[in-house]
Amino acid sequence: MQATKHAMEWVHAGANTDKFIADKLGFLPKAAVVGVGGLEYAGPDAPKLEDPSLGGRAKAIGKTLLPFNVQAYQGAPEGERLKRTILGTLGMPVYGQTKAQKAKANFERRRRDAIRKIKEAQGN
Repeated sequence: MQATKHAMEWVHAGANTDKFIADKLGFLPKAAVVGVGGLEYAGPDAPKLEDPSLGGRAKAIGKTLLPFNVQAYQGAPEGERLKRTILGTLGMPVYGQTKAQKAKANFERRRRDAIRKIKEAQGN
């Protein structure tokens, strides 16, 4: 996890140059990548949308229009939403997840993917 943003900018630029550049894109290029590519967000490691329909793509693009403190609330792990929203609003955003939080999020995503695939197979 990381407690400051600006102090780590140069580290991120050197460590993950392609991700750093994707993060610096404006709204229109990001919206184009999400809309055309069917990705959750613009970035080299972005996962495919769970709902690749036109509505799902519009929802993903709409999320990028939300203020940063609302995005922090929505993207925070359970139990940390209010803390991250307040810290972000005060200019001290907290980024990332612990290893346990990442493992839980990956498990939940794989579970949703498996359920979706089962439903698709039953529908065909």
